[in-house]
Amino acid sequence: MYSEQSQALPIDPPSIERNPRLLLQDYFTHICTRFIIDCLQCSDDAPPKYRSVLRPDSSKLLHCIAYTLWMANFDDKIIFGALLLLKRLRARLPYIDRGMVQFYREFGYAAFIGALMISRKELFDDEEMMAEESEAMENEDFPEERWASITGGFLKFGDIQAVEMALLSGHAGLNGDTAIDREELREFERTVRNAYGLVILPYRFPDDLDELEVDLKSLQIVQS
Repeated sequence: MYSEQSQALPIDPPSIERNPRLLLQDYFTHICTRFIIDCLQCSDDAPPKYRSVLRPDSSKLLHCIAYTLWMANFDDKIIFGALLLLKRLRARLPYIDRGMVQFYREFGYAAFIGALMISRKELFDDEEMMAEESEAMENEDFPEERWASITGGFLKFGDIQAVEMALLSGHAGLNGDTAIDREELREFERTVRNAYGLVILPYRFPDDLDELEVDLKSLQIVQS
């Protein structure tokens, strides 16, 4: 499932102290980035009008997803639910508006944020599935201003809402196919983890691999 394009993503050298939450965020960031680029065949950068002249790297897909996942602290089921919706979107691309196909391929990050919004709404009310939800989500609505803040101001709430509505529609998205079955999600998560998540971590802590392996096992990234 790897593509030459996704394999070519730049990887920063080790620069931070090992931290379990940061390690887990790093893991999901790389999974999401590689999956989205492969799934939508999209650019790893935002359209020109969204790019910063002062901070050109800030519009890179990897950077945007890292910021969003850190600020939102979503349960991993919501993240994989969003990726599952993007997989369904890929199957719909031949049948939807060509302008929206171009938009998704030019701006995969916006599609991901819209899918996160839908995924959270679909999964949040499932008490069994969300039994281990993160503290940031526990018994809490996700207000409009927070959706904008987790993009670092990159997208306004109106932009996110517009993408969500497009994804829900028949002419530009999933045609209402947003229900997420528990077993389907578990199987999809297992497939994506195996394909995208097993070889991306040790670069950050190359001198501490024994302790890193303990961390990975405790975070259930690798099996004991």
